[in-house]
Amino acid sequence: MQKKAGFPEENEIVICTITKIQHHSVFCNLDEYGKTGMLHISEISSGRIRNMNEYVKEGKTIICKVLQINKEKGYIDLSLRRVTEAQRKAKAASIKKHQFANKIIEQAATELKLKPEELWQELEANIGNYESVFDLFQAVVETNTPLEVKEPVKTALTKIIVDKLKPASVTIKGKLEIVTYEPNGVVLIQEAFTRAPKLATAYLGGGKYSVQVTAKDYKKAEAVLKAELDLLMKPLEKKTAKLGFERTDR
Repeated sequence: MQKKAGFPEENEIVICTITKIQHHSVFCNLDEYGKTGMLHISEISSGRIRNMNEYVKEGKTIICKVLQINKEKGYIDLSLRRVTEAQRKAKAASIKKHQFANKIIEQAATELKLKPEELWQELEANIGNYESVFDLFQAVVETNTPLEVKEPVKTALTKIIVDKLKPASVTIKGKLEIVTYEPNGVVLIQEAFTRAPKLATAYLGGGKYSVQVTAKDYKKAEAVLKAELDLLMKPLEKKTAKLGFERTDR
């Protein structure tokens, strides 16, 4: 993993590798900073711990929160139990993005006969307003943002990025129920679905259907879902029909 300079910030979420387990404490390497941190037994779990090995093992990767830093002594106090599930997922996603960007850089470095570290440094120096190199790569794909690097690095990297990355998208899923007592109910339902072509649907049985829409972001996806459901369901509301929709992706 590409190393960050200096110390992490207090309350920062960091990825760690456990290096040593003692009776009341665990020592970890902060993978992003190349520094050592300490995890006290009281910060491993909110419950009583009888056996440390049930929670931590040497060599295991864990995601922790930085509690306190003493730069003069080099102490970094960590917590495992204070990391929320949302923070853990966000950090894990960030790590995957970093690893993906690293693979792209390694491939480009091999083709250009350069060291990956040289490309990392050049890209991070020209990252601009983006939070990470991966986000910069994503912008190359989604908005044709040019890389601010010299040739032939620019051409080689851009080609690999376009080949490897797809535009970001999100999917919203739900369950739709349509029950009609009209004599031509089957035809009415079939016609209703033709009015909402952006809905991907599958019949589940008993008048229930799984539906989903995909868009660039959640705001757009939710707008598309609402518009498509209105097109599908409003004409049916005038008929003798039972209609219902439930989100299932939350």
